[in-house]
Amino acid sequence: MNFLEYTNIVLQATNEVPLTEQQHQHARGLHQFVKEAINRAYFDIIGEYQWPWMQPGENDSSNGTPELSGERSIIPTTTWTAIPVKNPYKDSIDWSSIYYRDPEGSKVSLKFLNWEEYEDNQDRVDSEGSPKYIVQSADGRSMGLFGLPKDPKGKLYYRVWSRPSRFDLALDNIPIPDSHYTVLVDGALHHSWSFRGETEQAQIAYARFEKGMKKMKQKYTNQTTRMRWI
Repeated sequence: MNFLEYTNIVLQATNEVPLTEQQHQHARGLHQFVKEAINRAYFDIIGEYQWPWMQPGENDSSNGTPELSGERSIIPTTTWTAIPVKNPYKDSIDWSSIYYRDPEGSKVSLKFLNWEEYEDNQDRVDSEGSPKYIVQSADGRSMGLFGLPKDPKGKLYYRVWSRPSRFDLALDNIPIPDSHYTVLVDGALHHSWSFRGETEQAQIAYARFEKGMKKMKQKYTNQTTRMRWI
């Protein structure tokens, strides 16, 4: 569903006149606040969680093939590798998800170090003889594997997530499954009723929102994760 559709559902639920696409772009007053309420509710849902639908669908052949749904891989041939995302402004690598799998298939967990931590421990990290650390470069554009395995057939596995962003245009698609659209609506209604001073209505909407969030988390328990935004 798009931004306009959500806006009109919330407006109708608060006894307000729905908008056309052109009116949506130039909304004022309460109509403009409803648009803001939808953005707020969206970020309330996203929060610290990354839901399965926040993973970009495309997977370049250069990244290898996914081992699991949403997982990508790359063969590290040098210590430092460019972060494998097409658009770093839109997508972000999940540093907490990175691990190494050797040619025999054994999984090796890697400890994440930012650049400051790497500089403080450089001598020890650089001397590591087997994969143990994943390091983010100072400019945030590369990742370093320490130590680099001698056998180049092993792979690094990682996940990429779309960064949440505000919606502005009427036809902007809101990346939440339509089956859960009522959760976003209830969240937006909570903010809208609060803005209008309708405390009881706001509390009712928030209770529905929390109930919907609980069901979503239960449904996606094995797929949601808390990620390290960099």
